[in-house]
Amino acid sequence: PELTLRSNKEIRVDLRGAAAAIERVLGAPPEPYLTPYAGAGDARVAEVAADLGYLTVGWTVDTADCDPNTTA
Repeated sequence: PELTLRSNKEIRVDLRGAAAAIERVLGAPPEPYLTPYAGAGDARVAEVAADLGYLTVGWTVDTADCDPNTTA
């Protein structure tokens, strides 16, 4: 879900739930890094995530890697 559309409480619930699932599968928690789904983050999301121990990372350039006409 797009975190910018959720309340602070919903963001915390989502991040904790996702972290638990990732840790169950991989055996290690995802902290300290968070990349919001589809890059949809803002200062509020970053602040809530930071309170949970995350460093929010993102990007500023679209790689267009889903475009079949793009080559490496």
